[in-house]
Amino acid sequence: TLSSEPYRSRFPWNLVHFYQVDERWVPPVDPSSNQRMLRESLVSRAPVPPDRFHPVDTSLPTPREGARRYEETLKRSFRVKTGGFPRLDAILLGLGEDGHIASLFPGSPALEEGSAWVTEAEGGDPPVPRVTLTLPVLNAASHIFFLVSGKEKARVLEEVLLERGATLPASRVSPRRGKVTFLADADAASRLEEKFPPDNGDGVLG
Repeated sequence: TLSSEPYRSRFPWNLVHFYQVDERWVPPVDPSSNQRMLRESLVSRAPVPPDRFHPVDTSLPTPREGARRYEETLKRSFRVKTGGFPRLDAILLGLGEDGHIASLFPGSPALEEGSAWVTEAEGGDPPVPRVTLTLPVLNAASHIFFLVSGKEKARVLEEVLLERGATLPASRVSPRRGKVTFLADADAASRLEEKFPPDNGDGVLG
């Protein structure tokens, strides 16, 4: 990982800003908090300058207010023309068994948001309020990486890559001027072995 050697001492920590793709509307000390996970796995283990990590503020009264405030945070960092979206260098996404990405779940109104950079959402099992980057922001990125692991993700990964799940949120990730890379472990890629040739671990079959 980036927080481990040899990458830890080589990575230009002072030149990179870290933003959250999404967050559950829970306190930052909650075990399900993405902010907590990022602090424990990266920020506390690497020399990330305090002003380079930008968490969602879940102490605000509502997820809507949290989304508005986080959009303001992004707009202070990115100079974008009115109606445009920020061009993030890289976005790291997971893939839910239901095909959700970030906190954009199948059938969610948040998935159809076309003008905001950040919006409130709800989803999961059990459903919880959330804040998430919107699909236009994801599709404005330079490079999107999907990290997919586990046998339980094999079916949905197959659907997304073979374009059988066109209505799935993950299938709507298509950067206009960027690239998408899927990094999958052997279990997640188990249904793809006959459909994609091995590539020594540098691409789809990871």
